[in-house]
Amino acid sequence: MTGGPIHPRLSRSSDPWMGREQKSRRRVPSGTLCYLCGKPIRQHDSWNRDHLPPAAFFGSALKRVFAFNLPWLYTHQSCNSAYRGDEEYTIAALAGHAQSATGNAVMDDLRSAFRQGHKHGLLRMIVSAFGKLTGPRGEATFALNRTRVERIAWKLARGIYYRELGLVLPESRPGHPPCQDS
Repeated sequence: MTGGPIHPRLSRSSDPWMGREQKSRRRVPSGTLCYLCGKPIRQHDSWNRDHLPPAAFFGSALKRVFAFNLPWLYTHQSCNSAYRGDEEYTIAALAGHAQSATGNAVMDDLRSAFRQGHKHGLLRMIVSAFGKLTGPRGEATFALNRTRVERIAWKLARGIYYRELGLVLPESRPGHPPCQDS
């Protein structure tokens, strides 16, 4: 199975959010809100596009095979960047447990980044989360940082909600850095 999106909702042609003005990386349409903070993104603000779900969830190998176009939403750069560490942690922590083509593709990307000198701290943190205890079937235990994973799950839910209804859900978790660009 090669080429094309894996689901009709991931195709640009069937998606009203992917109109001509949305494809531009130079300008933000007037009145656009950051789905993370709910504030307007002005032309002079630093902004980017946040894929929904994050492209890193799939790994380079799968992205090459399926060539899907993930939907995205506009965000202030600082709002999106505030999630980067938790997103990388969530992807790395869960990919190692996914016995699937997707999990394997993500793990290949992590190994490649490690060989190139990247993500050493992240992978060290993940490896140190494996405990000395074993489960009933002899499996190693893993101390998942639930707060970080739940924060990313909530970010995904907020993105889907905004995409479907055009309404911003608040970030109600304590410790979320406020948006700095507005």
